[in-house]
Order: sequence, then structure tokens, then C-alpha cells
Amino acid sequence: MLRHLSLLLCGLLLPLATVTSQARADILPPGGSYAGRTYNDWQVLWWQAAFAAPIVDGDHPLFSGGSLGRYDGVVLLTGIGGGAHLDLTISADTAIFVPIVNIESSVYEDPPFHGDDDESLRENSVKLLDETTGLFAEIDGVPVDDLASYRFISPSFTFGPLPPGNLLNAPVGTTSLSVDAGYYLLLTPLSVGTHTLHFGGINDAVGSSIDTTYTITVVPEPASLTMLAIAGLGSMVYRRRGRAQR
Repeated sequence: MLRHLSLLLCGLLLPLATVTSQARADILPPGGSYAGRTYNDWQVLWWQAAFAAPIVDGDHPLFSGGSLGRYDGVVLLTGIGGGAHLDLTISADTAIFVPIVNIESSVYEDPPFHGDDDESLRENSVKLLDETTGLFAEIDGVPVDDLASYRFISPSFTFGPLPPGNLLNAPVGTTSLSVDAGYYLLLTPLSVGTHTLHFGGINDAVGSSIDTTYTITVVPEPASLTMLAIAGLGSMVYRRRGRAQR
């Protein structure tokens, strides 16, 4: 029985693993919300997650790309430069938060990322983001139109307490007021199969150049696989009973 179930699962999964999906990705509208959070909420969470992640063996998702984690069904990606190509595997119930270009300022940091209060932090982040050129985003080779509509200025927020080995090399437990300005996309769950995500832009004001391509493999949700296996197993048992009654 177990052997038959294993073979059945392989038969179900193999076609799914080799599909290249051409379905259009749905992007959360600028004024929308997902999992109870707006774009402003997600951009704040993105930075809080980035600062909460320690540097391990000299590496960090902001250095080498990848994910800052999954929160309420949304994976928070990072972008890096150099035309990086990265692989990501997610389940079909996972949305994707994409930071095309983003710039944060805080009370703790030195210039050019410094501000003394809410107003100056906001002005600084916006001023730096205004220097962005060459902004782009493509999903499965299709450019995303009107990226200017996906520009967001966060409310002031607090990051920290910072962990050991934090991005700012600050004392453990440091907290700070901060404001972010950036271009973001939230992709609602993609269809099962293989997708590509390419995004980036240049900001000479902070010496940043983002050019990142993700190859995203979307696999069925575990619950869906279980139901497929049960359905297939039931069909197999039914056929066997039919043969036995002849």
C-alpha cells in the first residue's frame, strides 16, 4: 500500500515540477491590503525583519539576496546588485513582497541615512529616493507598468532591539526611530509552476544598484497534495474492487 501511494504521489508531482507557468501575476493595488496589512505596514515589517536578522559568518540576506522570512503567508524578498540570479521555492499559498528600491533613514544611523525626528527622517528618505533612476520590474518577462504608483513613504516606526551581529554594528538592544521610502510590489500567490521575477534600479545618492532575478518554483500546498493522493488512492481502490467483482 505504501509503495503504491509513493508511486501515486510521484506521478502527481512530476508533471507539476516540470510546468513553466505563463499565468499573469496579480499585484496588490497600491491602496489595497493583504493579510490585514497595507503596503506601508509591509514596508515597515520588511525593515524590522532586516534589522532583526543578524550577520552570520559574514552573510546576511541584504548582502547575498534571498528571503527575510515568511510572515502571515508572505515571503519578504531582498534585492542585490550585479545581475544576481537566485532560486526560490514556495508553496502555492505564499504571496511575495518585493523591494524594488528602498531607502531607510534613522536617528541612530550616520549621514546620509540620518535624521533627528519624524519630519527630518521623512524628508531625508524621500530626498534620497528621488535620486533613483532606471527603475524596472518584470514578472515572467512582462514589464510592470506605472511603477511610480508603487512608491510608498512609511509612517515613522521603531526598529530593534537589535541582536548581536546586527547590520548597523550597534550595541545589542539598540532601538531607533526610522522612516522608509521605497518602491514595492506585493505579488499575490502565483500559480503552480516556474516563474521569473526581475527587478532593480540605480540610486547614486547612496551608491546602490539593484539588479536581481529570481527563478521561483511554486509547488502545491501540502493539503492539496494530500487531497490529490487520497483521491487517487480512492480511485485505485475502486478500480480494484470493480475487477474483483467481475
